[in-house]
This record gives sequence, C-alpha cells and structure tokens, in this order.
Amino acid sequence: KFLIDNFRWSGVPFYVRTGKRLTEKGTRINIVFKQVPINVFKDDTCEECDKTDLPPNVLTIYIQPTEGFSLTLNGKEIGQGFNTTPVKLDFRQSAEMTENSPEAYEKLLLDCLNGDSTNFSHWDEVAQSWRIVDIIRHAWDKTDVSFPNYAAGTMGPQAAFDLLEKDGFTWEWQPDNWYRDRGQLDQ
Repeated sequence: KFLIDNFRWSGVPFYVRTGKRLTEKGTRINIVFKQVPINVFKDDTCEECDKTDLPPNVLTIYIQPTEGFSLTLNGKEIGQGFNTTPVKLDFRQSAEMTENSPEAYEKLLLDCLNGDSTNFSHWDEVAQSWRIVDIIRHAWDKTDVSFPNYAAGTMGPQAAFDLLEKDGFTWEWQPDNWYRDRGQLDQ
C-alpha cells in the first residue's frame, strides 16, 4: 500500500500486488473509481435483491501479455425498472495486430543500439526507487515480520486480501478470458 503525499492524491491508496507463479501471468493496472454515496437505482420492490451497493466502476489497462483496456460501468438494465447491471467495454490487441511486433526485450535492445534512452530509467528514477526500497528494508530490519508465503497457482497470500479488507476494499481481479482461451488458466 502506497500513499502519495500531496493535495491531489491525499487519502487515495495505491495497492501493488506482485508475485511469482500466481494464478495468471500478466501485468495490468486496475483503476477503481470511488463509490457513489447514494444508489439512486435501488430496487425497493425486490425483497431478496440487495441493490444497496453498486459495484465500483473499473478501468483496467492491460500491459502484458496483450495490450488493451476495459471499462466496466454500472448501466441501467433495459426495461421499466431501475435495476443496474455491470456493462463491460473491452479492447484487446488481436494476435494478427501483434504478429510481427518485437518482444519487449527486442525493442529495448534495438533502442539501446540506436541510442534511444526514452524507455530506460534515468538516474533520478533509480535513486527514488532505492529510497523507497530502503525505507521498506529499514522497517523490516526493525521488526520481526514473517514472510507471507503462498502456494503456487493461487492469487497470493491471505495477507494480500486482508490488507485491502482492512481498508474496506477488495482486489478487482477476475480470471482473464485471454488466458482461458489459450488454455493457460484452469476453468
């Protein structure tokens, strides 16, 4: 969990999840928008329906293995009622579009040979990264913290879920059909 110390991002948590041998291999950014304070679409006529809380709107930016994005919004269901349903707008690069594209390291090596440093870290970025790592390392040196291990093929340790639940959030992870379609994720 990271917090940025300025007026624009005050109180906005940034959660980073990383690991090896997780359920899926990929890189994505989920931007979870704030909940609306009042759900004007609550269905008062349905006793068994819990329409008091809308799921958050989520913008997902896919970085690897395919580029793309999806935007999940709460939309009104067709008809006379005021029920809502999640609506997903989705775009992913197709295999045909990326067929002859260089892999990430191929592009970096070519940029290096051509003297293009735009995709490389600058010294001030590296120094700031080490400042953050040093803060974490010094905090670990002062406390006896157990490492939260997890089984391969899972979404990580329980501590990762507990961190968000403590703040009233959940991870916005759903198995990605891109992996399922290629047989890389169990049904």
